[in-house]
Amino acid sequence: NSIRYGLRARKPGEIFDFALLVIRVHFARFLGVAAPLIVLFTAVNLGIILYFGLEDEGLDFSVGFGLVLLGILFLQRTLLALPLVLLNGELLFDRHPTFGDILIRSLKMLPRFFFHQVFLRALLTGPLVWTVVGPWRALVTHFFKSEVIALERLKGSQMNRRLQALATGQGERTFVFLIWDGIVFALFLFSGVYSLWFIFSTAGLDGRYWWLDMRLSLFSPALHLLVLVYSVFHTTAKFLYYVDTRSLREGWDVEKILARGVRESEAATS
Repeated sequence: NSIRYGLRARKPGEIFDFALLVIRVHFARFLGVAAPLIVLFTAVNLGIILYFGLEDEGLDFSVGFGLVLLGILFLQRTLLALPLVLLNGELLFDRHPTFGDILIRSLKMLPRFFFHQVFLRALLTGPLVWTVVGPWRALVTHFFKSEVIALERLKGSQMNRRLQALATGQGERTFVFLIWDGIVFALFLFSGVYSLWFIFSTAGLDGRYWWLDMRLSLFSPALHLLVLVYSVFHTTAKFLYYVDTRSLREGWDVEKILARGVRESEAATS
């Protein structure tokens, strides 16, 4: 199956609807790329929670450990975004890479991606959150950094100029996109927790094991699973917003410009 990516300005609601269509049409591709990583990350988080949990009472609910779990989820969601951005870029051109292809490309880009999207982003939204400029830079000015790093492969001053150009005049639209994303995420989280609670209750598992607790808590492994699953949708919607922004601002021919940028980058590094 394939999708025609019409190059036109879309409202936030249309972008999220389109993201659902993309995932539905290419569900097997998304499942093949995202599922192994989601299972791995969820298993790691479950192991951490079980290791630090009390036999009958679950975790000792400390703020410090909650922040550790939040940091782990932030790291995992960010790392999961890299192969998903690459997958979306391939699907844009109606190419269907294997999990191995995406994994190899992701590993090659991982050190630089990790530095920018994990270390620097955590710095801007953590210790520098009090400056206001830091979070704004991370959430708005550098909103498309994942796409610029993974697809356009720009570096240094070229990358910074590109991010600034994409962000100029887009602050309001990006803010609206983030509001939509927050609303959809909340709805997904509540419906997911209720659905899992219903499944566990039907199976007679509700209340039997503390680590199957369906409360909205960072100490609930099910919550971690839902956050990671939603990140697949979030990354796809964000990628489509990137395509929408380039179409709106540049009126570009997607395949020619992106393909040419990749060829030029590969030629420059070879």
